[in-house]
Amino acid sequence: MRRFVAGGFAATAMRDLGDAMGLGQASVYNAFGGKRALFTQCLDRYLDANMKARIARVEQSLPPRLAIETFLAEIVEVDVGRIELAGAIDQLANFLAVTLGSLGLQRLDLLKIRFV
Repeated sequence: MRRFVAGGFAATAMRDLGDAMGLGQASVYNAFGGKRALFTQCLDRYLDANMKARIARVEQSLPPRLAIETFLAEIVEVDVGRIELAGAIDQLANFLAVTLGSLGLQRLDLLKIRFV
């Protein structure tokens, strides 16, 4: 996941992913089937581990607008602290753009993220 966060989906090569996991490129393909499949598994694992419980908690306890604000503030506060790489805010924004793009959002320029 850290490789995808650091470089984005398009810029992350299978060789980079294999190096990060201590596997050869062929082994990565055999184990995961390809970069998109690996990215999807990483994203699913990240969402399962970090987001689903957080979403459920704020949905149940807060009005919609405040729930969204709280959810995004927690992402920046908690998850950026976990990404121990230079420029964590830029990397998180890049990761969100890549993730949203992979989910079918075509006009990423319409997405305005503001960190206060």
